[in-house]
Order: sequence, then structure tokens, then C-alpha cells
Amino acid sequence: MSLLTAAEVTNLYLYGTKTLPANLENESLIRPSDPKNISVDMNEYMTTGPGRFASPAKFDLIQQFFTSQAVHLQANTPEKPYYTKTELFAAFGTEIGWVGLQQSLYDDGADNYLERAYIWESTAFQIDENAKFVVEANGNRYIKDFAIVPFSKNANTEDFDFKSDSGFSKLVNFALEPLVDPSGIGRTVVISFDGVRTLKDTFTYQDYTNAASTAVLPNPSLLATIAANGLQFTQQLFDSGSTRFLDADNKPILYGSLQGDQINGTVPRPGFDIAPGVTSYGISGYVQNGITYIGGEGDDDLSGGIFSDKLLGGDGDDFIWGNTGDDYLEGGQGNDKLQGGTGFDTYYANNGDTIFDTDGIGKVFFNDQELKGPVGNGMQDAYGNNYMYIRGVAQPLKIMETER
Repeated sequence: MSLLTAAEVTNLYLYGTKTLPANLENESLIRPSDPKNISVDMNEYMTTGPGRFASPAKFDLIQQFFTSQAVHLQANTPEKPYYTKTELFAAFGTEIGWVGLQQSLYDDGADNYLERAYIWESTAFQIDENAKFVVEANGNRYIKDFAIVPFSKNANTEDFDFKSDSGFSKLVNFALEPLVDPSGIGRTVVISFDGVRTLKDTFTYQDYTNAASTAVLPNPSLLATIAANGLQFTQQLFDSGSTRFLDADNKPILYGSLQGDQINGTVPRPGFDIAPGVTSYGISGYVQNGITYIGGEGDDDLSGGIFSDKLLGGDGDDFIWGNTGDDYLEGGQGNDKLQGGTGFDTYYANNGDTIFDTDGIGKVFFNDQELKGPVGNGMQDAYGNNYMYIRGVAQPLKIMETER
């Protein structure tokens, strides 16, 4: 087991798997809001990952224990061989037993700084529950079975979801989320920690002073690195395929949700726009190829742009408008209304669909068969159901089932 990469955690967030799906033009990528659970090795996280910055010297309880503030503690006896951290919290009047670290403020050159800040930005740590604080009769103090472990108010897990209480993180997430997840298909990734933390048999005052002298200090100037290299980092995610929302024809893909959606042109949801000039990122450079819209469940309202688009309604009673260009319109299940607009449009219809195509240019397919012939022609599907299609002058083509 190894720590997550930026591509892996992005894939988990967007698609629910570490690896990139073979087909991004898939309605199944529109998932329920349930979080995705994944685990990483606790010892690796603490020794070579974000936890290495959680120096024991950052904990007030440890500092108090090893300083003069601890002299009032009575020496331990065979009957009372040690103090627990809970007992010391009460003795010192300490209310907060954890330390929060904003990863973007720390760097030691040992890993990819931007990747670590992207995945783990808001982290917290605590002293392991196994720690035993010992005071000897001569005043010597040490901690047995000592370790620092991850902490959170949610069962000591971390999560990845572009949400944070940090002011700087909120600002970064506000700019970053539309680039990573323009359609809002991402789901929280809950990261738990596997394994048993390796405990240090004895943590002494000398260990404490060494930790204090070698601790990496927060460096606010590092935030400029994120500002200068943030777009390059998101481009790397695009190049890796994680955020490359393009179909086989290099059309950007915009997804709906499990409810009724309104997707209009280059705007997949309020406040998000992939139009060139609005954003310089990734899929905006492909808008001229047309856009693929995947409505998903619910009664969707999909409106195409000025290029040749592909609009897929999915389940529900959808309204689909192609606008200009040679569009592909497919209602899916439900009683859908399909309007191609101008251009040579191709419709894939089912029983109950209504097609508005007053210019008479384009093709209509019903059950994957192209409809041809004069008004009122009938056809039979593979199950023996008889259908007819009716088209009047300047009237929509309506697909309806007839009696057998």
C-alpha cells in the first residue's frame, strides 16, 4: 500500500475508482452523493507523508510535561505507574489535544509539495492513546509507547472534497474546483488509516529537544508557489486524463445529476462556465468541436451551443434543444421533446417522444432504424409492437404506439 497520488485521488473523487474509466461518455458516472471510502497505511502517512510535519514539539501537552509546569506532578509509584494523556489534560487545564497543520505552509523538499497540498491540505494530529507519561522520583520524565497519529472529529479520517475551514484553502478551492469538476459529479473521498502505529518505546526530554530543533516551521511565502503554479498543476491533471472530459470526437462532456437539470450551452451549473475566455483551462479549448451533454436521471432541460453537439437526455421527460450546428439528439427513456434547431440534425427517438424539426433537414431513427417514407408509414419493432410516425406541415414529428 502506498499513499495516494494526485491523479488517484482525483479519479476517486470524480469517478469512484483509482483508475480512469474506459468510457467517460457514461451516465453511470453520475453517482449518488454517498462518499467513496479508501484507506492508506498509517505509518507511511506519518513517516514519509503529511504526518512527518507533526513534530512532538508542536503539542502543548508534551511541552508542558517536559518543562517546569510539570513539577507539581507527583512521582509515579507501582500503584500508579504512569499518567494518561487525559489525566494530564485535566492537570494542565488543556482543552485542545490536537494540532492542525495546513500542508501548504510546510515543505522540506522531500516530496511533491503541490501534490501534497492538493490532496492533504487540512490535516490534524494527536498523541496516541497508548502513550504513558512517567514521572520518576528524581524528577526525570519520559513517555512510554509514544507516537503521533492522525486526528479528526470524524472518526480520525481525512477527506478530499474541495471543502475547508481555512480562509486560504477556501480561496484555492473556489478557483480549483471548477477546473477539476466543472459538472459537479465529484463525491467526497473519505480516507481512513490502516495498520497499527509503530510506537516509540521511550520518548525522553532529549528526544523532545531534538524534535524542537529539527521541526519544519510554517512558511507563508510558500503560498506564492501555489498561486504561480496552480494552473500548471491542473493542466497536469488534465494531461494525465483525470480531468480530460472529452469524448471520442474530442467534444467536452458536461454531466447532469440524478435530479432534473438545466444545462445551457457552456454552463453546466450556475457559476461554472467552460467557454473560452471565461477559463483558459483544459476542455475550454475544445468547445469548438461541439459539446456532449449527458443529462442523467430526472426531467432535464438541455440546450446546445453554436457548434455540432451531442445531447443525451437519459431517463425522465426531457426537453432537448440543439440550437445551431449539426446536432445529435437522443431523448432516452421518457416522453421527451427534441428540437434540433438549424442544421442537419440526427434524432434518436422512442415511443412518446416529440420531435420538432420544421426545416425538414436531418435524420430520424426509431429503435435504431431510420424512418423513411410518406406520412403515416408504420413499422414494427423486434418485439412485435407496431408504431407509426406522423408529420404535418410545419408540425413536429410525433412518435406514438399504435394498436396491434
